[in-house]
Amino acid sequence: MRELLQWLAEGNEHPLIQSSVFHYEFEFIHPFADGNGRMGRLWQTLILSQWNPIFLNILVESLIYQNQKAYYDAL
Repeated sequence: MRELLQWLAEGNEHPLIQSSVFHYEFEFIHPFADGNGRMGRLWQTLILSQWNPIFLNILVESLIYQNQKAYYDAL
């Protein structure tokens, strides 16, 4: 996790790339027994909202819940 957070802090990639890579790596590391998906999506929203505040108004959790089967099938 330390290396991932350092990569995020020092990265020069576009925020869309940063947020996607961070989310993927976070899920791969799987640092918690439960809640990794929620935390990964929270981090992704945080990264994107620092780039553009509009992302604070996109309710990712609600969209995933509404489309949960398709979301998990895609994973």
